[in-house]
Amino acid sequence: MHLALLHEGRPALLRVEGPAKAPVALFFHPFPLHADAWEEMLMACAASGLCAAAIDAPGFGGTPPSGNR
Repeated sequence: MHLALLHEGRPALLRVEGPAKAPVALFFHPFPLHADAWEEMLMACAASGLCAAAIDAPGFGGTPPSGNR
């Protein structure tokens, strides 16, 4: 599932897999990739009963650049 989050009025894309009430594993992508780099890990975590989430940093994947350059 992909969710659009807002932080201080700026959107960010968060990908979440697994049960909503389960313990959460959070993944940050390496440069220059995006959250989909964690596809296999997100699915493995979900299959083991964890909720796994990966966020796209500003300017990567589904998150627009922050504009603070």
